[in-house]
Amino acid sequence: MKKVNVKKLLTLALAICLTFTSASAFAPKAAIKAQAAGSITNPTSMQPSTDYSANWNGLAMGQHDCYKVTLPADGKYTVILMAQNSSDMVCCIRNAQSLDNASVLESTSVFCENLNSPYTNTKATVLSAGTYYITVENRLGESSGKYKLKTTYENFGFSETPDSYDSPKSLVVGNTYTDALTKTDSEDWYKVTIPGSGKYTLRYSSFQSTVRFTLKDVDLREVAAKDGYENSNESVDVFLNTGTYYLHINGWPSKYSFSLNNAQISQSSIAKVKAVRNKKVDVTFKKVNDVAGYQIRYSTDKNFRKNVKTKTFSINKAKSAKGSKKVYTISKLKKNKKYYFQIRTYVEKNNVKYYSDWSKSKNVKVK
Repeated sequence: MKKVNVKKLLTLALAICLTFTSASAFAPKAAIKAQAAGSITNPTSMQPSTDYSANWNGLAMGQHDCYKVTLPADGKYTVILMAQNSSDMVCCIRNAQSLDNASVLESTSVFCENLNSPYTNTKATVLSAGTYYITVENRLGESSGKYKLKTTYENFGFSETPDSYDSPKSLVVGNTYTDALTKTDSEDWYKVTIPGSGKYTLRYSSFQSTVRFTLKDVDLREVAAKDGYENSNESVDVFLNTGTYYLHINGWPSKYSFSLNNAQISQSSIAKVKAVRNKKVDVTFKKVNDVAGYQIRYSTDKNFRKNVKTKTFSINKAKSAKGSKKVYTISKLKKNKKYYFQIRTYVEKNNVKYYSDWSKSKNVKVK
């Protein structure tokens, strides 16, 4: 039997150990790597909300890890990246299985001023339902750069329906709509038919970022444009004629909500009607602020179906009465006839009068 050289065996064993130790310094433990990281050609599947912050993931300079995530609905997606020993650890959200810059929807970088201390950065955005690829790249790091990754997902509960000016979504007056602008869908179009001229209120809210709501007529001329800011809840009154309108919504990725509702122009009421000499009647009515004028209608028919006449006037054409009341005189009436009177207000926009509802009627017999 040959004599074994123990010293040579020990030297060989030590060399093998040093080789494996050196290799493991550039990559995390196999168990962690299998759980957390993959390549762009073979990404590791992850849940929308995932926490890989229990252990460090090693990443050599110039290398990348890749994850694949599928979002079941539109939602707010947040990436939290912690890095150490890296001058530029970058996390990218991509809409294609590619490392090209064109596939990047959003990114966040961690610059470690002190390579021995970890730093954290957070990026939140709104994404449409679909599949995305999350890459972590050590662009300017030390060979022993490492990171921790955490993602959170707020499910909005709906998925974006493709739309455009040529194929808009339907908007019904009185309904409330909740939708989202995302990184891959930055504008929405709605179309509405206004059944009757009048005052309407556009109520709008934005939840994450600034969203612009622009109401346009059928020729796409702007009627009103308002910005909804983060966590806003606002409204604007608009005066619309019968016809077709579009609501164009664009801005930063964000969930938003809106409704278009009928609104009332401030009404007046008749306090009393008094017959005076020479076939005249004094109509005393309540003065209303923020209107352009008034219209009185009168008829011998209590249902105002026949023999109806109107008088339209501004407030300075009426006489003052007690308190906030005004008096307007109707003349040239028929003697000994009973007349019925109603009043309504109007607002004038772009040379068009928009009227309130009629008040309750009052009647008097003409002298």
